[in-house]
Amino acid sequence: MVNLSSLAPKTTVDRTPMPSAVRNSLQEIARSIEWSEGEFSLILAHCNSYYLREKAVRELRQLCHVPIREIVLNRSVEFLYATLQEEVKRKPTQAVEIRGFEAVPELDRLLMMTNFVFGEFYQNFHFPLVWWVDDATVRKLIRLAPDLYSRTTIIELTANRESAAVA
Repeated sequence: MVNLSSLAPKTTVDRTPMPSAVRNSLQEIARSIEWSEGEFSLILAHCNSYYLREKAVRELRQLCHVPIREIVLNRSVEFLYATLQEEVKRKPTQAVEIRGFEAVPELDRLLMMTNFVFGEFYQNFHFPLVWWVDDATVRKLIRLAPDLYSRTTIIELTANRESAAVA
């Protein structure tokens, strides 16, 4: 039997304070989740830095009073709606965050199919949904899933909000 924990890279706890702009964005996400409790909403947490995203995910759980269920997409996911529906049936939830879009090889197809059935999300999921996305995923959403994209709340997570506005 292989001990998977021995294969994982050794990490240390990052104790550096969260930049205030990022903390403000996380508070905005937490408020959006809390205000949307019991109804569907889609929040895009837009963050390009893997390390900042990992730290932000941990901090969001501390800031938000609503328990957030995490789903990390595996590379073989084909239908986001079906994946989410299966997960929620197994264990009902008050809020869900989804990470791993950038690792899905068939992301274009996944986003187009999600756009096609997006009305089902509103009808069947009565909780806020947070997608952690990077620039490439946002560009694909705009191009391939415009209906879905138009119904999102986008919250930027960057250490410098001015640089995000310029980019």
